[in-house]
Amino acid sequence: MSSLTIEIPTDLRQVIENHTDVDWQEIARRSLFEYARKLALSDHLTNESLLTEEDVIELDRQIKAGIAKRYS
Repeated sequence: MSSLTIEIPTDLRQVIENHTDVDWQEIARRSLFEYARKLALSDHLTNESLLTEEDVIELDRQIKAGIAKRYS
């Protein structure tokens, strides 16, 4: 298994050090795996897409406008 070194803010480090009962390595592993799984799914879904970036931007605009209209 490979290892990964990350930099974390001092306040987060203090929380981690105060909670030695938590398996922080497992939490980080699961979080990274879940994020990578979502990226892989996104890559799979968009890999064969015929939409251009402009199409996606237009769809995004229309969806946001519809949501704004519904909840305003």
